[in-house]
Amino acid sequence: MPSTATPAIRRAYVAMLIGCVMILVAGPSYAKDDIGRVKELFKRLEGRWKVTSAEVSGQKFESDEEWSFVGGNYTWSDSKRKLRGYASINYTWDPHQIYFHHEHSSVTGPIETGDVRNWDSGIYKLSDDGETLKVCLGLLPSKEFATTKEDKRRLYVLKRVKADAPVK
Repeated sequence: MPSTATPAIRRAYVAMLIGCVMILVAGPSYAKDDIGRVKELFKRLEGRWKVTSAEVSGQKFESDEEWSFVGGNYTWSDSKRKLRGYASINYTWDPHQIYFHHEHSSVTGPIETGDVRNWDSGIYKLSDDGETLKVCLGLLPSKEFATTKEDKRRLYVLKRVKADAPVK
């Protein structure tokens, strides 16, 4: 800082340095909290889910798709294909944002990182009882669980698949 700086500039500079030090010191604890929060959100999604309602660009369609989550990994499968990869969550949005990073397709094989088919993003909401999952996917961020003819979004409603009853 130049010696000709005014007292106000010096105070601002010192405040900026203190802020940077606080971020460096506190940052790892915030990151740890973030990781814990995201792990908890994925834990709530764990298991198998059956698509009960699907819509693309405002048009309903039949789907035999099933999704499953294990940790941050997912699999989407239907009668024609299986897609798997890992997901990430941004819980600072309401509703939460979810990003699906596709790694492998049973139709095309491995999916390269730069491939346009490599990802899907959108929003999701889990019901209070944890049995219904709504996911709206599209190219542009949205805060609404809806599709229109122009937006090319996909809206899914999924129900948790109950585990088979134990054999007696």
